[in-house]
Amino acid sequence: MSKPNTPSKDMTWENFPRDRFAEECFRALSSIKLNCEYLRHLPESGRDQAQNAEALEDIAVSSARLERSLREMMAMLACLQGDFSPAWEQVELCGLLRSLCAGQAQILEGLGVRLELDCGGVEDFYVQADRECLLQICLHLLSNALRACAQGGHVSISLSVTPEESCTLCFADDGCGIQQSPDNYSRFLGGSGAGLTLCREYCRLMGWQLELDSPSSGGTRASVQILSQAELRRNNPEVALCEPDSPWERMRQESQLRYRLALELHCIPGLETVEFK
Repeated sequence: MSKPNTPSKDMTWENFPRDRFAEECFRALSSIKLNCEYLRHLPESGRDQAQNAEALEDIAVSSARLERSLREMMAMLACLQGDFSPAWEQVELCGLLRSLCAGQAQILEGLGVRLELDCGGVEDFYVQADRECLLQICLHLLSNALRACAQGGHVSISLSVTPEESCTLCFADDGCGIQQSPDNYSRFLGGSGAGLTLCREYCRLMGWQLELDSPSSGGTRASVQILSQAELRRNNPEVALCEPDSPWERMRQESQLRYRLALELHCIPGLETVEFK
């Protein structure tokens, strides 16, 4: 029997997107270098405040994309080397999802895409998870859904809880869908191509299921089946259930989530310079 952190058959060195990682990193570095050169060599008398601000914004956007790519690369390397296993803790999922949707107004203004959340009337719901894995899954599925939509589109996040306290987390959009097409290619141009692979691997390591489908009405629906605490203990008796975090720790986690959300959203075309608070 393989170790729990042994990579899945889809997470292999042969499938590691080396070329896309390199292309995305060098593209970001080239943009940073060009804008720095522009600012360094522009004569003091010829400097235009608006042009300077634009160059600085380009540097910030490129830095965000580079940081995102490096995070994904390091995460994939950890999985490929078998060095990663979930750090279990209790995560309040409804609060995390509300924070994830905190930029609804800015997203609507910047992209013309409406983002909605429905927790099915549940205010607080704790799941046993690796917080970083769960956050990565949510950020990537939200980013994919927003990228897929044209102006006037709609993205919905929903949470459905069963009486046994397992749940289904769903990200649905009415965008270009998951089939290969020119529209799909143009909307997802850029990026390392590792996000969805990581999401699948993280779900596998936590005993969850990630399913993608294309409804007849169009768009894409990504569903994550999350185990209840009882199911988790039954499948992994060595996992020790944790208590909820302290209020101070939750404040720190909320601050980190806001930073990671802004970083992810700034990598989406149309939201590069939007200020997310």
